[in-house]
Amino acid sequence: QQGDFFVYPDRSPDHKQIVQDTVIHFENALDNRKYDILHTNQLVVDDRNCFLWPDVMVVHDPVEKDQHIPTAISNPTLIIEVFSSLTGYHDFFSRFDLFSSIASLRTMIFLDWHRPHAYVYEQGELENWTLRPVDSKTDWVYLEFLGNEISLKEICARQRYGDLPFAPLEYTPLQGEFTFAEYIELERRSPERMEFHDGRVFSVSGAGNRHSRIVTDTTLHLGRLTEGTEYEVFFIELKVPAEGYRYCFYPDVLLVRSRDVEGDRNVEMIETPCLIINVLSERSRRYDLGIKLDQFQSIPTIHTYILIEQDQRKLHIYEQQGVNQWSIYWTEPDAKTIHLQHIEIELDVDQNNSEVKFE
Repeated sequence: QQGDFFVYPDRSPDHKQIVQDTVIHFENALDNRKYDILHTNQLVVDDRNCFLWPDVMVVHDPVEKDQHIPTAISNPTLIIEVFSSLTGYHDFFSRFDLFSSIASLRTMIFLDWHRPHAYVYEQGELENWTLRPVDSKTDWVYLEFLGNEISLKEICARQRYGDLPFAPLEYTPLQGEFTFAEYIELERRSPERMEFHDGRVFSVSGAGNRHSRIVTDTTLHLGRLTEGTEYEVFFIELKVPAEGYRYCFYPDVLLVRSRDVEGDRNVEMIETPCLIINVLSERSRRYDLGIKLDQFQSIPTIHTYILIEQDQRKLHIYEQQGVNQWSIYWTEPDAKTIHLQHIEIELDVDQNNSEVKFE
């Protein structure tokens, strides 16, 4: 990738099994159609600056091969990746940015080999992408480009799932397991902010000056934009529970309707946020783009999730478009504002990091 080489750990038997079952399933779904299914080919991205190895690619005939590397192609219609706690979040998001630049690509599917769960990305209008998280409750998924359905249940039928990893490798949990009530009591006594992940507790304190400045600038800017409206802005010190109190997180910035916190100025936990903003860092990146994204999208009141890069002038925006469907877009380098449709405001990109200088 752009002159650097990355070596991935060897794929586990579970990983290989899902890839094999995916290929078989798509061979049946694509019967008599003008597509090729490839799972041993490289992918050329970004004018030959990147050569990647997706798990599975579906390519509409004719296959466009690289003139120097016969096994490398450049025109996939569908890319499927299986991700794990070790390699997956790199695939899931860093490679998403690369894949989304491919003109021929219409659909990306990321399969979680820890559980029967998938993320289906399809290109929408104006080159934006829509996201449909799919869990074990959903069997068949309709793919627009294919004009056909695929079965997540069939793809994952032979996979044995273990426990979902409690957190990214960057975080070390406290010893032992805790109930949610024990976590709340422990966290009240602790000088550090702690998060709860299905019985495990770990500290998330220690953000740097750059991170803190962006959070402060964003909070002040969002506060000015929503002054006199039905919304109220909070930052850093309020927890957000998810999935029936199996999880509890500390967003950097959150927006909530004032009526939901009226009469309780000592609130320490918000259960009905409508917008959440997190600032990405190397330490938190996998966490913010992984389990947090997954859990925040499951909270019924949340309609917008924004991620701010702290090392470049870029925002990632997720906005709910319907039941279990989200649009995804990100700011271009010259973008001045972004329109947040659910609260009808124009967010100034530079006001979120006015005190931060980018190299």
